[in-house]
Amino acid sequence: MATVSYVAGTEVVCTASITVAGVATDPTEIGFAWQVGFATPTDYPSGDTHIIHDSTGTYHVNIDTTGLSGTVRWWWVATGTAPCAAAGSFNVAALPGPSPL
Repeated sequence: MATVSYVAGTEVVCTASITVAGVATDPTEIGFAWQVGFATPTDYPSGDTHIIHDSTGTYHVNIDTTGLSGTVRWWWVATGTAPCAAAGSFNVAALPGPSPL
């Protein structure tokens, strides 16, 4: 799978779609975390306002990449009625400055 890259300042949407036996299901709890490089992860525990519940079994988090640079790793963890986990990553780079010519 190719790594997706974004320009710093782009809002990146990370989604989770959870099913049990093919049926969209809300977990008892769902958390999300993300990390740039080896920095301390930013953690959104279950119930955090950053975790948006779109519909049964579907959630998303928006990551503002302003000021970020490097590889961003993210992960979801759900427990209870629909235990599961998912992870991914993307790259963030600043636009190059104006040409000196």
